[in-house]
Amino acid sequence: YQRRVHGALTEAKDERMLSRMWSAIFWCTQLLSWIVLPVCQSYLELGQFSVGRKLAAAVAENIKLYVAMGVVCALLGVWIAFQTGGRLHS
Repeated sequence: YQRRVHGALTEAKDERMLSRMWSAIFWCTQLLSWIVLPVCQSYLELGQFSVGRKLAAAVAENIKLYVAMGVVCALLGVWIAFQTGGRLHS
C-alpha cells in the first residue's frame, strides 16, 4: 500500500513539474518569437548610428507593425461578426 501511495505522489509531482517546464518553455518561445527576435532583426537592419537611437527605432518599428496587425485583426473580427450575425457556431 505504501508503495502505491508513494508512486501516485511521485507521478503527481512529475506531472506538475512537467507542466511547469512546458509552460516556461512555451512562454520563453513566445517572448523570443514575438518580441526579442523581431526587435533584434529591426535593430540590425536600421541605419542609426547610436545604440540608443537604433534600439528605440527598432522598438517603434515593431510597435507600429503590431498595432497595424491588431487593427487588421479587429476589422476582420468585426466583419466576421457582421457576416455571421454575431453567432459563434453555425
